[in-house]
Amino acid sequence: MSDASARFPQELFDNIIDLVYPNGQTLSSFSLVSRSWLERSRRRKFASIYIKGVREDLRPFLRFISANNNKSLQHPPVSEYIKHVRVEDRGQDGEIIDTNMLRSMVSLLPNLRDIAFLGIALEYVAPKVDGTRDGSTFRPAHLNSLDLFAIKTVSRSPLDIVASLCPFASIKDLRIGTLFNTESLPQDPTVISTHPSLSTDQAHFPSKLQVSSIRSDSHHTPFILALIARTASVETINEVDVDCWTRLQIDALGSFLGIVGVRVKKITLHINKFFESSRATTTTMPDAAARIPQELFDDIIDSISSKHDLSSCSLVSRSWLARSRRNLFARVKLTDEGVHNQFHSFLAFLPLENNDSLLGPPVSAYVKRICVENRAPLPGARERIDTDRLRALLSLLPNLRDLELSHIILHWVPPAISDAKRWPTFRPTHLDSLTLLGTTTVSQTSLEVVASLCLFSSIKVLYIEPFVDIEGFEGRYSHPQDSTAQSTHPLLSVEKSYFPSKLRVSSIKIPYCCHTPFLLALIAETASVDTITDIDVACRSSDQIRALGSFLGVVGQRIKKITVDIIVLSYRNTLNSDLGRAFNLSACTTLTDLTLRMILSPHLNDTNTAAFTAAATLLSVISTTLETVILEIQLGGITLFWSDQDDSDYLRRVRESAASEFTHVQSVIKQREGVRKLCIRWGHMPHEKLETRLIEEMDLFARQQLSELDANGILCFESV
Repeated sequence: MSDASARFPQELFDNIIDLVYPNGQTLSSFSLVSRSWLERSRRRKFASIYIKGVREDLRPFLRFISANNNKSLQHPPVSEYIKHVRVEDRGQDGEIIDTNMLRSMVSLLPNLRDIAFLGIALEYVAPKVDGTRDGSTFRPAHLNSLDLFAIKTVSRSPLDIVASLCPFASIKDLRIGTLFNTESLPQDPTVISTHPSLSTDQAHFPSKLQVSSIRSDSHHTPFILALIARTASVETINEVDVDCWTRLQIDALGSFLGIVGVRVKKITLHINKFFESSRATTTTMPDAAARIPQELFDDIIDSISSKHDLSSCSLVSRSWLARSRRNLFARVKLTDEGVHNQFHSFLAFLPLENNDSLLGPPVSAYVKRICVENRAPLPGARERIDTDRLRALLSLLPNLRDLELSHIILHWVPPAISDAKRWPTFRPTHLDSLTLLGTTTVSQTSLEVVASLCLFSSIKVLYIEPFVDIEGFEGRYSHPQDSTAQSTHPLLSVEKSYFPSKLRVSSIKIPYCCHTPFLLALIAETASVDTITDIDVACRSSDQIRALGSFLGVVGQRIKKITVDIIVLSYRNTLNSDLGRAFNLSACTTLTDLTLRMILSPHLNDTNTAAFTAAATLLSVISTTLETVILEIQLGGITLFWSDQDDSDYLRRVRESAASEFTHVQSVIKQREGVRKLCIRWGHMPHEKLETRLIEEMDLFARQQLSELDANGILCFESV
């Protein structure tokens, strides 16, 4: 290279060389460019060595390293660059690496950190008198990892495995896979304790070895754990990852944890085959398993999601039963072509007496979430759930927290006096969430929905989707939209016995706009006016917006989060200044989070302008307490203009139609000093699909237009 290259920082060339790794041929070429490139190129080229055979590659390699180990040269010898060595032999017999050869390799490679042996045969050979081939004193090596997979032994005993650990002072991660061609090792810890290969008096035993993490995925687990327990690793071990296929292996793990348990921070158990064997036998876990902390088994059970596997866990032992039953029945889903077959059967099952005290609490005590889903194709064929049966369900489930009713038919039945002795005394239930999806009612009005809310004293999140038609309906439920008509609606009379006056709701979500005025008027007549903090309702007409404004006039000072849907208003371009004030967002004097749900379509410039103008208008009247703004932007025109192979047309149209709109929103938010976060969530219109690549491109586009907010750490992106 010319002297002119000296004007460039050496770090620049080093970065170029690093990018070429692991292309060995190119790195060889780089090493010939100049002396300044030589050291970095060799460091990258020789950092990792892959050797395919012992006889053909490993022995010549060691001879080469020994012959080129002159440290008097200007540059370090190759041996000092080598950090990772992998030796692999795919032959059936496995070529032999004896312990002297292993010691020689460790001595010649002072910076070696990782060794992996795959398919080779190990042999113990007594150390040479001079210690190493070059006569220097041997010092045990410190490794980050040692991997032994599909290893064979010459002596057909574990002696060769044990002796091969002597050349190492410490190993952070020791991984031992299946050992072939080795005598059958005992599984009983008592027998293992007297195994000759584990005698600490032998010269080959690695008593001073310090292992931090042990991983064993073979049936030799008891022997490997006994080996580690006799070394200095008992003071350093902090992670255990072992197979436990049999009760004896669990027994061995329990004994090992009894020695090192106080130091272990992470543990992983592979117990699939243990479960398979447990299904075929009625025997219980051995008493030795009691030495393993119960919390460990609880964590294992908590990580299982399959109902089938949880059922198997409940049969393992009595100590597993309570946790398994708790997780098994925590979430119950009753799904059928008709609700009657499962819902009513489940309801009849719950009050049954539990005569076996060994089973612990009854099933009803474990149920926290219930989903009742009706998949009958015709609404008229669906079974009914009356409010009396629903009350009974809530009475029998004292710990229920979440209830979802999907496409069922509600029927209001006044409380029956004759049922007082049959069902427990009812107390209104506290729920974290109540979800009504596609609810249908027998009265063809909202009577059943209002009456069913009497069964609850508080609901943190109330989610109501549209009521659907049933056979014989002339149309959907019709609610008056005008606020004056709402005040005289018969279903909203607080004097009715079924009216939920004491209900306390914290969050209300109504995605179907036609129900917004009625449901807001309902909530305003309950005790929810003192608890409501989060509102997400659809408002797509002037009456609906005014209904929300009136509601905020009552509860606005308590609202912390609100979501405003301006999609339809953007299409109609009807959100003028008067209508913007009708939202009455200024009444939310303690508001901290505002979400605006809007549309962005590359072929509808006027709609895009209306959406962002509406967003800016609403932002201008919000309280100064606002901290977070979320824009939920539904991307339109994906099917028409987006292609994974050619995205230029869609992105070009987006830039032309919305670039200035994003910049305008940025200027509005900059004027609000209290805003600490602007989050954008990309969504898609119905019947369209949002590709990952499109999301990435839109993220990049938004960052460019909102560069000042991005630079200040305010801008972020989330998935819907």
